[in-house]
Amino acid sequence: NPIAQFEHQIRMEYLLFNNLEAAINDKPKPAQFGPVAGTVICPACDGKPHKWSWTPNLAKLFRAEPPFWLATLQRMDQLGTADVSA
Repeated sequence: NPIAQFEHQIRMEYLLFNNLEAAINDKPKPAQFGPVAGTVICPACDGKPHKWSWTPNLAKLFRAEPPFWLATLQRMDQLGTADVSA
């Protein structure tokens, strides 16, 4: 239905504009969107940046465990993208 698609697009533009305006005014985002294709959810905060962790992760603090993005970087290296320079 083209009318429903158009209304959905207008609604999403409105929500994105509200998020942008809130970011400019240094306020929390009024609309929360789910992760999109290509994103990696941080396992430390479970993808929720407003979630507080009161106990520090000592293993990460002293670099006893690898960072969460290392596996993605290794997969990219296997694809041959490590030779690409900006």
